[in-house]
Amino acid sequence: MLSVAASTLPAYTPSSQVPSYSPEPSSDELLVEHNPRIKARVLGGTRITKSGLDTVVLTNQDPNAEVPSYGRSGLITGFVDLQVREKVSEVVLKLKGKMVAIIERGSVSNKVLDESYVLWPLPSQNAAAEPCAGSVPFSVVLPAKFQRDDHAKFPLPASYNASFITMGGSSIKIAYTHCIPRPLTLSVVVTRNRGRKFAALLSSKNTTNVPFLHTPLTRPARPIPSSSSSFLADLKVMPDEWRQSSTVAHARPQKATSPSGLASESVDLDLFTPTAGVFALKDAIPIHVQLAGSLPSLREFIDSTGGTAQVEVTLVRQLLIQIQGCLEPTRQTLGRVVLDPTPPSFSSSSPSSKSGAALDWTGSLRCMPGVTVGSFDAGVVKAQDFIVVDVRPSSSTSHFAPIRHSHSIRLVTDSWPDEYT
Repeated sequence: MLSVAASTLPAYTPSSQVPSYSPEPSSDELLVEHNPRIKARVLGGTRITKSGLDTVVLTNQDPNAEVPSYGRSGLITGFVDLQVREKVSEVVLKLKGKMVAIIERGSVSNKVLDESYVLWPLPSQNAAAEPCAGSVPFSVVLPAKFQRDDHAKFPLPASYNASFITMGGSSIKIAYTHCIPRPLTLSVVVTRNRGRKFAALLSSKNTTNVPFLHTPLTRPARPIPSSSSSFLADLKVMPDEWRQSSTVAHARPQKATSPSGLASESVDLDLFTPTAGVFALKDAIPIHVQLAGSLPSLREFIDSTGGTAQVEVTLVRQLLIQIQGCLEPTRQTLGRVVLDPTPPSFSSSSPSSKSGAALDWTGSLRCMPGVTVGSFDAGVVKAQDFIVVDVRPSSSTSHFAPIRHSHSIRLVTDSWPDEYT
């Protein structure tokens, strides 16, 4: 065996001490970017549901909530309390969810959740040799996605219930239940045998249904920019924080012979919203609308007292329902605001000019109370949200028709955390 003398080994230099790390920057460091996480809440309440001889207890619940709720990939924990356990042969937990859409043209129903878990006996247990325990615990995770019949996968949608006033009436409902039944087959949750002989024919069954809500949390990837009293000043300081969408409105063709000379005139409508395009249901969305054109054109949007036209901004949800191979759109208003005009203002008595000018309006848009679900795509049902701007001329005899412009946004459940803004 060969040996190496210690003197021929290279010198060893101890490595430097590992530097300490901190989630907060030091005085000589700068936080370039941070994406905060939504911290999971730890709740201490329980939900108890009793049916017959069995009681289902759900843990980690909000004690003030009327219905149990779970977030995305939520952990459902609890136990089944069995008052009579001697003849129990099986305990199974089922999770079920269904999406139903009904419109005048027809209806559609899709399963979005259908899971089954054997709680007792486990593979290592022998139901014939050992009795079931009086308390059977469970801990299962909600699936993050569901699969349609065509094998397309979509995120598991939030619980949702909406009705619409239409010619034939429309409604959409996404509901979930988890049940602890006592069926006779593997789909049965708990089976009790009344006698040893012909046990399968003499088994009793009982079902405990517990409805719950699926409330996945989502939030924007960036905060809403802080704004001052002057939008134009904010736009100059933070141009990357604002997104501009535009449309052009032309004078009505039937007014081509009008002596006002507006036959070839047009006005540009510009809508400014935060660049992120993703807003929480409780956020106040800053809105700025600008109408630009020649003074003769803009006078069409100024009344005799010098006041500007009314600008109404609406938050609209369009629900696309796929029935019989066709998409049926349904609209729902989530919020509405009338914007305030901002200086400078123009009077109808201003001298005629072909030079460019602009009228400006500003305000903030919010969802109405009671809106709890953001934008979603569940395949058969898709909820898309839009900011819709309506500008009406000051007179019904105006050379311009009312202007409408829509801009797509996404609504989420939670705001950007305040401590990071």
